[in-house]
Amino acid sequence: MRSAFTLTEVLVVAAITGVVAAISYPVVSSARREGSKSACTSNLAQLSKSTALYRADNGGDGTLGGMYEMGLPPSVNLLPALAGYGLGATLKCRETPKPWMPREAFHYHYMPLDDRPSHRKGGVAWRKYVSEVGEEAVLFIDVNHNDESHPFLNYEFPTFALGVKLNGSVQRRFSKGNPEDYALWRTRE
Repeated sequence: MRSAFTLTEVLVVAAITGVVAAISYPVVSSARREGSKSACTSNLAQLSKSTALYRADNGGDGTLGGMYEMGLPPSVNLLPALAGYGLGATLKCRETPKPWMPREAFHYHYMPLDDRPSHRKGGVAWRKYVSEVGEEAVLFIDVNHNDESHPFLNYEFPTFALGVKLNGSVQRRFSKGNPEDYALWRTRE
């Protein structure tokens, strides 16, 4: 008697392996995406804590207003300014950069910028936004967790975004509109 496998047995094993791989791939890729979102949520919370420490050392006495009155770091040297407050130098999103994203190491958007209305759709400046929502103002956002085929510049399609507020809480948002627009973060889902 020979101890070799028949062609039928080999094909059955290959078919079962293919079915198991087809079933497990979406689960594994979904777990990887959720793990990446969790890592970014942690990064955003770390950014918020570092910014709060920076504010405490640089004139941020708890008053709300313009970014300089609040003691917020200028966006030009944001990472070096926060490096002394426990912020890791390699703080970035683990998601694969999308075609619309700049290929820079820091993938989170700093919302305050300055008070020039031209930076925001609708002309709502940071000072006005903060006066309206207080500590609920979104400080950093992450829009890196959308599919590569997502029409990012078309705001008629829902966009997934993570945002960390001045009070340190992290908010997940999946809605239509520009995630860099303050008005999107004002409303509750």
